[in-house]
Amino acid sequence: MGLPRQSADQPRAGTAIDFALKLIDLVAGKEKAREVTEQMVLAAGIYDYRD
Repeated sequence: MGLPRQSADQPRAGTAIDFALKLIDLVAGKEKAREVTEQMVLAAGIYDYRD
């Protein structure tokens, strides 16, 4: 049995996180986006709203 065709390590997963964080930023503000990212382990290159 091989790996699934679309696995979580593909670049799209990081892009989805960036997109979701930007939506939170636009809807609820940077402080809320920062609060969300503090609870996550993020890959390098994802803007995490931390100063």
